[in-house]
Amino acid sequence: MNSRIQLLVVIALAQIVIVGLLLLTSGSTQEETGPWITLTQPDVTRIDVGDKANTASIAKGDSGWEIAGLPADEEKITSILQKLTELEAPWPVATSADALARFEVSEENHQRRVTVYAGEESVLELFLGTSPGYQRVHARKADDGGIYSVALSNYELPTDVGGWMDKALFAEREAPTEIVANLADGSKTYLSKGDEGWHMGGEVVDQDVATTYANRFKTFRVLGIYDGDKELELQGIIELGDPVTQSLEIFREVEEGDYALRVEGFSDAFEVSAYNAEQILMTDVEFSIEEASALEAEPTVE
Repeated sequence: MNSRIQLLVVIALAQIVIVGLLLLTSGSTQEETGPWITLTQPDVTRIDVGDKANTASIAKGDSGWEIAGLPADEEKITSILQKLTELEAPWPVATSADALARFEVSEENHQRRVTVYAGEESVLELFLGTSPGYQRVHARKADDGGIYSVALSNYELPTDVGGWMDKALFAEREAPTEIVANLADGSKTYLSKGDEGWHMGGEVVDQDVATTYANRFKTFRVLGIYDGDKELELQGIIELGDPVTQSLEIFREVEEGDYALRVEGFSDAFEVSAYNAEQILMTDVEFSIEEASALEAEPTVE
């Protein structure tokens, strides 16, 4: 009996020693390695994201983040930088030179190359490759031969302008109080809001319908830069006034049916969803005043 008790005591002591060693090892590793990626967000001035064909360059200007001369999605940029600093990479899944090509994280073969700058200095160069599972990707820092599986996806880091630009570029902060719609069928609608509410041609309209329509310009979104080569047909020109003057030209592809937008002051055309385009073209709006649906002598927005 005594020998059995002694054996149990020895086993218990051995277990305590093993647990203690594991805790010491784990603690020293975390202290030595720290976070896998260290970035100071306010210092970041540029982010380049590329693949084998394209590179998107997002830079911080005097008025905020920009890409190709357009406002960039600052919320997306902040989120990505934060996500990079929170990545956990406790141990590499591979370290050999052959693995770099196999997991597509080499200088010559990669799915994404992310370079982060602070001023003119590169503070991070990251290669992203194949995916080992849902919302995970194999990743390697340029100055490290280790390949890690991290909680990130290539689709979160697009390489085109549309993937980073502010989709609410033409959204109004306040709903316009003057709207002139010149449609392709020759009809012209002038909607105005005065002290007595919304009216057309001197006639009061359904206030809820008019307000809903005006508010569409606060939530208006584009999809990205239009790069189609199809013949375009003008569907209508929507002129907005008070508090901000803006003219939106809506086009539709003759063959495919996709929509494009042109705005004065911008050299690019922008891709627009059919849902957004048809909403502002008033294809589903009924103001409940038949005699005011097509006006001939109403003033235009200046």
